[in-house]
Amino acid sequence: QEDRDCQAPKNILLRPNQIRETVFPTILAFQMMRVGQLIVAAVPGEFTTMAGKVTREAIKAVLVERGMVNESATVVLNNVASGYAGYVTTFEEYQHQRYEGGFTTYGPYTHAAMTDILVQMAEDLADGKQSYPGIKPQLPNKAEEWEIKQLILDDPPIGGKFGDVKVDVSPGPHWPGDTVRCTLWGAHPRNHLQRNSSFGTVWRWQPTNE
Repeated sequence: QEDRDCQAPKNILLRPNQIRETVFPTILAFQMMRVGQLIVAAVPGEFTTMAGKVTREAIKAVLVERGMVNESATVVLNNVASGYAGYVTTFEEYQHQRYEGGFTTYGPYTHAAMTDILVQMAEDLADGKQSYPGIKPQLPNKAEEWEIKQLILDDPPIGGKFGDVKVDVSPGPHWPGDTVRCTLWGAHPRNHLQRNSSFGTVWRWQPTNE
């Protein structure tokens, strides 16, 4: 009954706390950074349009009030970063229990709780304080990684390998402001999570006099 009350008006089939950590995480990561008048808040869920608007405005209000940015500042929510906690709706959207509300895993106050965390982080950022780090999210083990992948076959082209150039950049010269394109043979990202690495890098060639 307690779980039903917590999730109401949602009709629940399974309790999140009875399902493994890889399905419904119990530890979530949040990040916030500023570059001039741009603030990026990384959140582990998919915010609806209205939920995102409310949260962005709350973050900006704190930073403007503290004098860190002005009214021209832009706050961006980077969704599904450092984890996945399902959808995040406003309290009012949750009451309708449409798709997004039904998949707001942690109940009707999910959005309010996450916004409170981000507002606190914004206050710490403006005050130059270190935010409380909390508990580090647990990375999946090898068996869980294999289950998450669920890929039977993902091969490069015959005679080729992942990373090969399929369509190269058109001959130059190219000037500042030009758009150049190339196509590479890439693997499915679930083949390797690339921890502490990247799925792709861009290098800038600088000629020397040597």
